[in-house]
Amino acid sequence: MHGLTTYKKTIIFLLIILVAALALISFLFFNKKRGLENAPAERLAPAENRLDLLKKENEIFAGALSANNYSNCLEIKKEDAADSCLLAFASEKEDNEACSFIGNEEIKKECLDLLVMFAAKKSNNIDSCRNIKLENYRQSCVIDIAAAKNFSREDCAKLEADIQPICLNHILFSEALKNSSPETCLLVTSDKEECLYTVFRDSKNLSGCGSYSAEVKKYCEENKTANTAGNTGEAKN
Repeated sequence: MHGLTTYKKTIIFLLIILVAALALISFLFFNKKRGLENAPAERLAPAENRLDLLKKENEIFAGALSANNYSNCLEIKKEDAADSCLLAFASEKEDNEACSFIGNEEIKKECLDLLVMFAAKKSNNIDSCRNIKLENYRQSCVIDIAAAKNFSREDCAKLEADIQPICLNHILFSEALKNSSPETCLLVTSDKEECLYTVFRDSKNLSGCGSYSAEVKKYCEENKTANTAGNTGEAKN
């Protein structure tokens, strides 16, 4: 598991890329939509003017983080870009107030869930993960804390019903890989195919997949093909 700081830096890096991409897409869509309707003005204001605007938005985005002031994000006129800036700021500074200024309700919920996850991981309080609404963040929260506290199956069994399966599934998956045990994979409630494939791949015995269901065989074959193609590409490079 990556540490909390690495996780946050990854999120911020991806969000910076997202802001730039959204701004570029918006620019392209706007240019196409308007077409030649306002041709005189557009011809007098060539593309470099819009590129200057994109550059300014990215500078504001970066400035908000360096100045430790989320209000800088509000200077960005495009709501989606401003929301991404606020989300990145809230993630880096763990600032609930920044989340409240996000216009898109779904992004606002994600922002608040992200901060709950960070707080839960910092305090190693797995019960706090129950307050996270987004499934991917809840899973990350439970799995990281269970790993940090070296949970056993018995520890998972003591948790509340809404997070118990996440914890137990993680423990079983980890046990299966550690002990090279396909039998343990069969107890996994989700990602069973991935578990079996990984066990057989690591033991260099992918033929073992043939002893299981059609879904397992298909998963093994598809991933074997993908990995073979990837390794061939790397070899050529």
